[in-house]
Amino acid sequence: MASEEVSEPVTNATEGVSETPVTTTQQASLNITALPTGGVATREQALANLQSIADYFLEHEPHSPIYLLLKRAIRWGGMSLPELLEELVGDNSAVHQRIEHLAGLESAEHKATHSVAAVPQAVAPIEPVQEEVKPKGNNHDN
Repeated sequence: MASEEVSEPVTNATEGVSETPVTTTQQASLNITALPTGGVATREQALANLQSIADYFLEHEPHSPIYLLLKRAIRWGGMSLPELLEELVGDNSAVHQRIEHLAGLESAEHKATHSVAAVPQAVAPIEPVQEEVKPKGNNHDN
């Protein structure tokens, strides 16, 4: 009942396969120049590469948010960490303080008020309060 069909062994698995690489339309349309063999050498070069990529997406896919996100990343790349946190967190001081605490960062104000080298501020003297003294024998309030 078994089929007695015998197949011939495959001697060359690449027969009939084209040696030309197949690319998709999306891959063919990117045409972004390859990075030098040494890679990115500086921060400025990396940010310039991101700018080139953002420009490509702005020109070829203006409907895509990719160029906007890359431009935001480039702008954030030029900020200090406190500036970035201020932009991300805004006026929410509790979140800002929590991030600073967890990251081991302290603002200049916190350092100035909690530093060992901080000089205590002078306190104004307290004026004595004059209390009315009642004689002990004439206590009619009871």
